[in-house]
This record gives sequence, C-alpha cells and structure tokens, in this order.
Amino acid sequence: MNKISAAIPSIAFIVSLTVLIFVWKISSEIKVLSAQIAQTNTASGNAISNKISSEVEKNLSTIESQLDDESKCPTTPEGVNKLNNDLTNFIKTLSPSVQEELYPRIERRRWELDALWVLVNKATDSRGLDEHAQALESLLSQKPIAASFTLEERLKTRQKEIENQIIDADRASAIEYATNAFGGKGDSQTALRMLEKYNDNLANELAGKLRKKVMTLAIATDIESLETELKQYSILSDRDLKEYAFSRLYQTIQEIRLRTIEAVITDDKIKSSLSTLQKKVTDNLGAINKGKKQIYDEKIKNYQVWALREINKVRSYKQIEDAELNRLSITDRHNQFSEVRKKAIEKTNKIVREDLIRYMSQINQGALDEAVGQWFRKVYQDRFERLDDKEKLEVVKGFAFASKSPVE
Repeated sequence: MNKISAAIPSIAFIVSLTVLIFVWKISSEIKVLSAQIAQTNTASGNAISNKISSEVEKNLSTIESQLDDESKCPTTPEGVNKLNNDLTNFIKTLSPSVQEELYPRIERRRWELDALWVLVNKATDSRGLDEHAQALESLLSQKPIAASFTLEERLKTRQKEIENQIIDADRASAIEYATNAFGGKGDSQTALRMLEKYNDNLANELAGKLRKKVMTLAIATDIESLETELKQYSILSDRDLKEYAFSRLYQTIQEIRLRTIEAVITDDKIKSSLSTLQKKVTDNLGAINKGKKQIYDEKIKNYQVWALREINKVRSYKQIEDAELNRLSITDRHNQFSEVRKKAIEKTNKIVREDLIRYMSQINQGALDEAVGQWFRKVYQDRFERLDDKEKLEVVKGFAFASKSPVE
C-alpha cells in the first residue's frame, strides 16, 4: 500500500470539535502526496493506465452516490463517520497503482467528507466557534475544483452563521463582564473597552453606568489626594506660598464639582467630602487674608502717621513771610514799594513752593484715610492760594512729576 493509503485514513472522525484542526493537516498532506505522485510518474516516464475493475468502480460509485445525492448525504456525525470509514476501508483494499489512478476522485471525496463533518457538528462554546471558523476557512481555501459546489455554498452559509455567532458570543461575554464589573466583580475600564464596539441600548446603558462608576471612583481618589495636599499646605510658613497653594486647591475643588455635575454624579459621600474639603480650604484662605489685612491695616496706619508728619513740616505762608520780613529794616518792612521788601516776598513764595514739593508731593493721596486726606487738602490749598502764578505752576509740575511713596 502506498503513501496515500497511509495518509488519508489519519483523519479522526470524532464528535468533538477540538479535532477539526485535522482538516487542515489532511488537506496539506494530500497536496504533498499529489506532488509526490506527479514526480514518480515523471521519473518513470510512464503514465498510469491501470484498468479499474468493475467491482472497484461499483464500490467507489456507491460511496460517491451518497455524496452526490443531497437526499442520501449523511446528516449526523455518526453517518459521516460511517461513510468515512467505508471510504477508508475501500482504499485499503486497493493496490498502490489503483490508488494513484483514483487519487483525484478520492481527494474530492475526502474534501466533501471533511465538509460534511464540519457541517454536522455544532460548536457549543466560544472556543468551539473559533475552531469551527478556522476549519471552515481552511476547507474553503483548499477546495478541489471538482468537489461539490453545493457543499461549498453550505460551508459559506455556515461560515456567515459562525461569524454572527462569534459576534453574538463576544457581545454576550462583554455584557456579562460589564454587568459583573458594575457589581464590583471585574475591572470597569476593561469592561468599557469590551463594550466600545457595540451600540445597542443595553450596551450603551451599561457603558453609561460604568463610566459614571469609573468617574465616581476617580473623583473619590482625587479627593483623597487633595486631603493629603491640604495637610501638607497647612504647615507652610511662607504666607504667600501658602496662599497660592490653597488658592490652587480651591480651584481644583471647583473643577471636580463641575465634573460631578457634567457626569450627573449624585453620590452623597462625594458631595459631603467635597463640601468638607472646600470649607477647610476657604477657612485657611480666610485666615490668611485676615492676617494680610491686619498687616496692611498696620501699614496704612503707619502711612497716615508718616503723611501727617510730612504735611506738618510745611510751614504756613505767614510764618515764612514774617521770618523774611523781620530780616528787613522797619522802613523797608512797611514800604510796599521797597525793592528789598519785594525780594523778601519773592523768597517767601519760593520757600513755600519748595516746602510743598519737598514734603507733600511724594504723598499718595489715594492711600490717605478721610481725615488725613482732608488735612492734606487744607494745608495744600492754604499754601497754594498765596503763591503767585509762576510759583503755582512750579508746584503743579513738582507734584505731577514726583514719585509717590507706596504703602510699605
């Protein structure tokens, strides 16, 4: 018995779909044998021309008739297995030369039996579906030209059915995993990825619930992190840095609150934690601002004291005028037309102008409280009104270009 008789019966026709992989092995073995036969015939230079006996033809035709007639084709695993055994036993009775002569017909019938075997077996789980799909793909890609067109079409139909079953099985698996994940028995992120390719109502509903759950867990984690940051910021000694840290923390809390609104998260624990955290942050910011206000108020107070001191340095016009006139003789002092007296008045104007600019031009009126501000304006107006136009202009220019002392 030659190689073909040893190779073909190696297909194990058992019901389990896990052995469908043998379909691929046999198909490849038959191709190898076909090539070997062709090489043998070429080497000998003689074409095989054995006459097939009528008994051999009759026995093979009996098997072939069951495969050619759809009404006679076996429809159960047991029926296909029996027909396969009949063909295998028939081949064993043939001489090597006859087997080679009948090889094209045997190859066709072997493929048809493989096709029937796949068609009469049903996959029961996802693994079986995958194996079934691979067997179908392999059979369709290796179909002999003369093999049954009807079986080929049935295989294609089954292939589409299996593809749909795989899709349905994958979806069912994704739904089951998502349901378990929502109940706390699986990873929600993984479940969401599994649901991404489905757009039906149930998948969308589960995905929405899972996204809300994932968002809730993420926000809870963020709140825990913020509570840790709050403790760290509370011990900062640098006031400005501490204020910045708590301001940023407050901003983050508002962003989280906005996320809860957008995701329609109504978890009472989340809301309570956010409210508590926000109160702690605002209390700290309030304490910081209170401290800053106290410091600023003290600075403002000191500024008023300094401003009053500077304002009071500006002597009255009469005080300066009397001092300058007292330097003159009695005659010049009372002579309105005396040149010496005129010069004394000019000097008085100059000194008043200089006092105003030196002591008052650097005072920031915006930093003065109402009482000090009124005193500033009273002194300024009193001195300014006594000056001639030339000196008034100089005072205006001096105040306009003076750098104002800040509150420090």
